[in-house]
Amino acid sequence: PAIRSELDGLSRDQFWQHFNRHLLEAMGIAGDLDRLAREVSARFADVEMVYHCPVSAGATLGRLQEQGYRLGLLTNRENLGRFQELLEQFNLHRYFAMILAAGEVGVSKPHPGIFRAALERMEASAEESLYVGDNYWADVLGAEGAGIRPVLLDPLRLFPEAECVVLERIEDLLVRLS
Repeated sequence: PAIRSELDGLSRDQFWQHFNRHLLEAMGIAGDLDRLAREVSARFADVEMVYHCPVSAGATLGRLQEQGYRLGLLTNRENLGRFQELLEQFNLHRYFAMILAAGEVGVSKPHPGIFRAALERMEASAEESLYVGDNYWADVLGAEGAGIRPVLLDPLRLFPEAECVVLERIEDLLVRLS
């Protein structure tokens, strides 16, 4: 609750500066953390990202689909352009009934509005839904704020404060749901 109240009303840029500040603090970095967080955020915006997708991701999504789960995907990106290309590159696009970018809704995670928009598009209720994400602040707190049960994918244990189901590997979700 304390963390959620810190995030309420933050813009996208403010959210990432807040996130980076907490990350620097968790790493034991000293100094002007606000200034450093702004610098990290600015430099991150210029980085050409390299993406990796474990083979188990597609297999897990396929098994979930076979078991009757309808899958949706949320991204904090402004649009789906490059993100859609990545999903196609890793052959993951076929598993999702709905893909929603923050730019389409006008709010980013952790704002509950993007989660509610996804539920509406999926014609699903929060009570019957589960949200799996890899960022405690954006995904877990956002899902909780929308009344959705969160699951955190945290293979590096970056978020020890998580008070929800935590998975080390995406395929562990199959065991949790059985």
